[in-house]
Amino acid sequence: MAGGWTRDGAVQDQIDDTVADAVLAARASMPSGASEPYCAICGDDIPGGPPSAPYPGCAPA
Repeated sequence: MAGGWTRDGAVQDQIDDTVADAVLAARASMPSGASEPYCAICGDDIPGGPPSAPYPGCAPA
């Protein structure tokens, strides 16, 4: 594809960089840490908790 004065692949590089920036921004805005013990909408307790380990033989984090 003709890109004017740009080198071959420059458009794809820009697309890749834009997607990578968006992924990093989304990850940065995600909450981290322990979750609430109750529902933020109705206030009910959330039963149980996270599993102690995702796979047999794995130590919990």
